Amino acid sequence: VNTGEYNPDQVKPSISPNMDIQVASNCERLLFYIVGPDDQNVTWLMKDLSKKGFFKLTQNQIQDIKKDFEAVKINDKTTQLIIKDINDEFKFIIDPHTATGIAAARKVKSLDNIIVLGTAHPFKFSDTVKKVTGKNLDAPSYLKMDIDKKEKFDIIDNSNSKVKNYILSKVLWK
Repeated sequence: VNTGEYNPDQVKPSISPNMDIQVASNCERLLFYIVGPDDQNVTWLMKDLSKKGFFKLTQNQIQDIKKDFEAVKINDKTTQLIIKDINDEFKFIIDPHTATGIAAARKVKSLDNIIVLGTAHPFKFSDTVKKVTGKNLDAPSYLKMDIDKKEKFDIIDNSNSKVKNYILSKVLWK
């Protein structure tokens, strides 16, 4: 996002394992969005990634990405501090991925109002939560699989304002 060069390196595992992914499944989607509806160009970039171990975007493509994305680095210490601070201040435990999102949002200076969505239940990261907060978590009943349940979802138009309004309609304001 910052340099236009996608050059995966060796993974140094973190307490936020989804952040450790080197070749994200959404990479090709982003490339298609950036290079235009040209599947051949996307194929060439992905072949470069596979054969050479990297690819580099043009300055125009980098600027297009930067219209919608900003990349920052968050370390485990900061992630743990966010989990602890949120728990101390709000008596609410968040997972490491959500903490990473909060830390990143705090680093992005160009945003006035931002909503950070929780991405996982903290129970999934019980060891980290216990280390940071001292609390043992039990699995919540709603995380238990019920195969017979019917899937529920809403389809929202591909529009920032419609997604924002949908999220805001679901938020419980006190």
